[in-house]
Amino acid sequence: MDNNAIAKKKQRINSINMELKRGSYNFTRKNENMKMLAKKIEAYTKNPLESRGFMRERGAKTLRLYEELEKASSALRPPNAAAASGANGAANGAANGAANSAANGAVWVPKAMVPNAPKKVLTAADLDRWIPWSDYPNDVPFKLEVKESGIGNGEYKLAEILGTKPLGQNVSYDLDLCIEALCSRGEVKELDSANSFRSGVKGADLYRPIKYKISDLQKIIQKFNEDFTGTLNPDLTEVILSMSPGEIGAGNLANITMICRVLHDIKFGKVNSKRIYDIFDILTGKPKKVHSNVLYKMLIAEGRPLNEIKKVLGDEEFNKERINELLDHPYINDPLELKNTLDAFPSILFNGLTLVFVHETKGFYIVSNTASSVKLNRITQDKPRFKAAV
Repeated sequence: MDNNAIAKKKQRINSINMELKRGSYNFTRKNENMKMLAKKIEAYTKNPLESRGFMRERGAKTLRLYEELEKASSALRPPNAAAASGANGAANGAANGAANSAANGAVWVPKAMVPNAPKKVLTAADLDRWIPWSDYPNDVPFKLEVKESGIGNGEYKLAEILGTKPLGQNVSYDLDLCIEALCSRGEVKELDSANSFRSGVKGADLYRPIKYKISDLQKIIQKFNEDFTGTLNPDLTEVILSMSPGEIGAGNLANITMICRVLHDIKFGKVNSKRIYDIFDILTGKPKKVHSNVLYKMLIAEGRPLNEIKKVLGDEEFNKERINELLDHPYINDPLELKNTLDAFPSILFNGLTLVFVHETKGFYIVSNTASSVKLNRITQDKPRFKAAV
């Protein structure tokens, strides 16, 4: 087995160990891992109800990997150094594994926290500025070679500096963060070259009802364009109808706002003639007087054909009531509602959280005020993407 194969096995051990550490285990040395896992596996075999199945499987898998790794590593060492190196590795593997990684081709493996180790204590002076990784050097890489679900790039490196740990996918935020006497929930986001980041599942959930409203708006515009041909700008209409509700950038947002303003003026620009119609009450049979909007709704409810309703109301009143019916949508009633809703996304999505931006070369940046530091950039693949002003 070559160095690359050994590195891959260590990557697999890394992933398995982190799952174990989130449970009842906190192993720090390889030999302890093997001995304790062997005892646990034996106990679980006798009493399977004492642990969930995946813990038994993970434990057995980890033990096998350690045994294979030890054999492979020993085979690659010089004969006179194998025993000494193996003994040292067992005693110091977790504490010094990263220091030896450059020499033997291994990868960094998350380890238990070292008690009383000096850590960065955050103060107000640390907010709203980039803090270089080099100010607090450690052996934790920015990008783990084995990805863990719910843990992004830079989280382990940042956690090592702050004396905390990533919380993983089962917690709604990334890590506990204390700034002087104030502790909060930290949300770590990796910035790309354009200082932007995507919000993930929570952002998709927040955007989903907006997406449905945009889809409904497209159906309304299509129907209105069929019933009132030539009223809307054909180029703008085509752009709106061909766009994807899951892809909203500045251009699409401006086009939606523009056509909603036009439809708003059409809907509310019609002055009510206050014309009165004589009808008979459907329950009592007595005569009564109603406005066109009431009569239109009654005739629609009875299933009367539109051409018949048009004859009863007249062209002007029919068109006014037909437009009111078709253009019943919140974005038409208020053309700025979509923009205002999207602008409010950062304060809604990150409410109660302290944002921490991380960058592979710049370091980390803790935000004091989300509203002033983060703006919605665009919606892409049904998920909001934000721009950080840092």
